[in-house]
Amino acid sequence: MKKITITSILIILAFIFCNCRKSSFSEDERNNTFATANAINENCTVSANLHNKKDVDYYKLDLTAYKKKNRLLRFKLSGLRGIALMLSVYDQNKKLIVKAGDNFYNETEVIANLKIKKIIYYVKVNIRVQEGGLAFPTLNYKLKINTFTNKNIEYEPNNNIESAQRIDSNVPITGYFSPYFTESHRNLNLID
Repeated sequence: MKKITITSILIILAFIFCNCRKSSFSEDERNNTFATANAINENCTVSANLHNKKDVDYYKLDLTAYKKKNRLLRFKLSGLRGIALMLSVYDQNKKLIVKAGDNFYNETEVIANLKIKKIIYYVKVNIRVQEGGLAFPTLNYKLKINTFTNKNIEYEPNNNIESAQRIDSNVPITGYFSPYFTESHRNLNLID
């Protein structure tokens, strides 16, 4: 009996450790292209650096085996003093899905409510503009990726009529505004 209990505990512990997803990453600097993108998980934080004005960082988020339904992704990039950053998300064909890069320095960039599809996502971080006269130090940033349940929340992309989100009458939708370079469209379903 004692042997069975110990074996059972070991099996349970092995199952727990094998199914835990890493929640924090440090950038591996050979990530300047889609092909060399660092693999990351959902619900994680990446600590990384931009080393010069032309440095670009790519990350790869593989959700091809994702099982949860009605989930959204949120990407949050920490702001840097004197720097306007650009945060872009691409699909597995390297086609741009959405980007965020406001016209202000020091601001946090957010891509909120991206409807999860079972694809590979690529995330790109780069400098959009730097204030004149600043020396370029190595810049540390954090990129947070979170998933959450879609409960009557606007989702992205909804930048054109073809990708408009369906909403039903008498069901409130919570929208999210960020100074993206995009528009939002809705498809209202009126039922008698």
